[in-house]
Amino acid sequence: MSNLLAASGERVYFKDLTSRFLFVSDGWIDAATPGRTPEDLIGKTDFDVFTEAHASAAFADEQEIMRTGESLVGQVERETFSGRPDAWVSTTKMPLRDEHGGIIGTFGISRDITAQIRVERELALQAGELGAQNEQLRELDRLKDEFVALVSHELRTPLSVISAETGIALSAPAICGVTWNFPGSFTSTSPCPAPSMTTSETSPSPRAASLCAIEASGVSSRRKMRKPFCTRFAA
Repeated sequence: MSNLLAASGERVYFKDLTSRFLFVSDGWIDAATPGRTPEDLIGKTDFDVFTEAHASAAFADEQEIMRTGESLVGQVERETFSGRPDAWVSTTKMPLRDEHGGIIGTFGISRDITAQIRVERELALQAGELGAQNEQLRELDRLKDEFVALVSHELRTPLSVISAETGIALSAPAICGVTWNFPGSFTSTSPCPAPSMTTSETSPSPRAASLCAIEASGVSSRRKMRKPFCTRFAA
């Protein structure tokens, strides 16, 4: 017992039925009440060391252990103090029995896990930040897919129209004096060349020559022509 209580690395304590300290180890004193002696703490309670929040929780746990006789193993507790940083401990508490097996109090051992809790919280924070970043990346990827689909659709529609109009234009017969402008419009160019005429069309026959002479004199044996005949032979 004396060796256990003298161990500086172990936080061991024994309490009576009212949760008053019977014995405390040097390690517990160094962690909870540095500078004090074991004799200073005999008869004291957690309310003399910790804040009311932690002392009340510890008192309730110890009363439950004594009532049921069941141990409390590996419970993570936050020890809160006045005027100093809090600490995290893993605590195991058991019923303290006499030689007849009767419960006369509790005893326990606590190990400091403050550094471990800090690391776990930092990792959890980083995991949360990474999760948020991954969610943002997934949202950006979704928006990118929507944008690509929209642009693809907008490009396919006019290209289909251009392709159709180009096919129509290429299959249409050539029109003299018309230049196609793609897509879907045209402009007029130089007029079609006049068709060439045969010799019979450019030189009047003897009968036609006579008619032309009559026409020139303004007299016709039958009637005046409604439309000048010889204008078609004009140069």
